[in-house]
Amino acid sequence: MVVAVEPRRRRRHDLADQCTVDNVVRVFGIGPGGKVFGKDFNPGTGRWNNWTEVPGGAPGAKALTASGTGRTVHLQIIGSHQTMYPIDGNYATGQWSPWAGLGGTGLTALTSTAANNVVHVYATGDGGRVLGIDAAGMRPLECVHFAHRPPGSW
Repeated sequence: MVVAVEPRRRRRHDLADQCTVDNVVRVFGIGPGGKVFGKDFNPGTGRWNNWTEVPGGAPGAKALTASGTGRTVHLQIIGSHQTMYPIDGNYATGQWSPWAGLGGTGLTALTSTAANNVVHVYATGDGGRVLGIDAAGMRPLECVHFAHRPPGSW
């Protein structure tokens, strides 16, 4: 699905990501002071709601990623100390978990995907290493090793 994001108005939000939960597109971005904000688009009505801050006060977000499983949004950010912080928002109950540090050092970028109701998060860390974690076990960040590389790749 392609979603046209409305033009920026008074407030600026950068580094956006989105996921779909309950047939609603949930868009997230980083605003002033590294705070994380969310906004929803309902394709059925063609309407957006207003930007609202994700509860819990994110610790100086520098990058973010979002994935959805069931009726839950899973956000991960790289905070001001270049470590990862996750939070889960259950749209059925309206409840959000607290932000919790997962570790990692020197993180600079991240992405996530959900498969079989498990969220998989990948981040670039110290020395350009790709680090991975999945939400099923919440195990510490581990280096992802590639068994073989295609010819001509890095």
